[in-house]
Amino acid sequence: MSLSVRISSVGLAVPFLIAIAAHVAGSSMRPIVGDVSKPALVFRQHLVDLGEIPPDDEVVGRFEFVNTGSSPVRITKLTPSCGCLQPRLEQDVYKPAEKGKFLVRVKTTLEAPGPKEYRIRVEFEDDQPRAIDLGFKLILPSHQVIVRPRGLMFYQLNGQPSQNEIAVIDSRPAPLHLEGATTSSNLASVEIGAAERDEEGRWRSTIKVTVAGNVPPGEHHATVTLFSNDATYPELRVPLIIHGPSAAAANDRRPRR
Repeated sequence: MSLSVRISSVGLAVPFLIAIAAHVAGSSMRPIVGDVSKPALVFRQHLVDLGEIPPDDEVVGRFEFVNTGSSPVRITKLTPSCGCLQPRLEQDVYKPAEKGKFLVRVKTTLEAPGPKEYRIRVEFEDDQPRAIDLGFKLILPSHQVIVRPRGLMFYQLNGQPSQNEIAVIDSRPAPLHLEGATTSSNLASVEIGAAERDEEGRWRSTIKVTVAGNVPPGEHHATVTLFSNDATYPELRVPLIIHGPSAAAANDRRPRR
């Protein structure tokens, strides 16, 4: 065989060998089908957008879902982007084909007007741990009632009474009138002041909250409730947290015999 014939044969063999090598390498790199399974928990909506809502004291978002898998699903955690949403489940475990829902609530009196966007992360387990992010959007109207601050916190550590204020701001042409106020704790008292217009022309009512000086040790939770003559906002609620002294400090303040 001549040298030219041998070179030609080698030249023909090289593409063939390269093709075989590529085929073998491709076979070894081929992904395994069937390893990725779809989540069993399917939501009807991943985003609830209410748009601009009419004035109201509370807005509710509803998220519905179904277990589309062949085994039970356990919802392990609901994490909202704002603690004000307070999502609550009816139960934790859902059987195959079983439907469920949870609600999120926004107290409009504790939020400023304008666009609002929240997120809720749902963690659950079917054949593996999973998570889904949901959205909740709305626009609060500019003419509404606002309560400031969102909550009151007192630190009663020196045995002296202290006082703070709640402001009810009504930007509507016909403002509400506060008819009464109460607190769920005997450690605090409330007093309603006169309504006046602020620098922006809105009606502002001031409520004084006084906490006693002698408070038991620990943390005490209560609610200040304001009653109005407005059918849309019949009750306005403000959380109240009172921190008392430590047990050791309380013992030091007791009169000694």
